[in-house]
Amino acid sequence: MEENLRVLAEPQSIRAAYLETLRSLMDGYRHACVSHHIDYAFLNTSTNLDRALLRYLTWRQKFRGR
Repeated sequence: MEENLRVLAEPQSIRAAYLETLRSLMDGYRHACVSHHIDYAFLNTSTNLDRALLRYLTWRQKFRGR
């Protein structure tokens, strides 16, 4: 962060590798949660938190019980 470095990259050429790395990371989180009996909920940050939380809690009540 202290140095003024520039990195030249072609987004189209690294997109596939980035998406695969991201998918792998998310799969790892999902697997770890499931193996520890922790709910995993993928949320889109463009959704308001109150709506996302309500959707998750509704799902949890329906499928997990009270």
